[in-house]
Amino acid sequence: MAMLRQLGCLFFIFLTLSAAETKWTELLTILCKVLDKKDITEEADKLSWQEKIRLIKGDRVTCARYFDYRFKEMWKLVKHENGIFAPYRVENFYVRYEMQFRGSIHAHCSVWLRCASSF
Repeated sequence: MAMLRQLGCLFFIFLTLSAAETKWTELLTILCKVLDKKDITEEADKLSWQEKIRLIKGDRVTCARYFDYRFKEMWKLVKHENGIFAPYRVENFYVRYEMQFRGSIHAHCSVWLRCASSF
């Protein structure tokens, strides 16, 4: 609320980013190595739905950390002056992480852009 009072309520972009654990083969490979002590590579995308859910529920900390890693890498593109919002530069932002009931993490982001009034 303080940022809205300070910067104004027109922040121009609101993002909600959710984890896609069942589709991230790199994460499934890591979880299989940690939980089952097995190295899989191409087989990760061929795992059954139940097997993917078992792996995800088995190590929620690794899932949250992997989401954080992917989020930070994506956020570099958002904040970069030649990033996805170029020529409008990110002036301020606010990010809030939340956990869904089933334990999956997601982020809500408010982004204020410089020179965005010309949209």
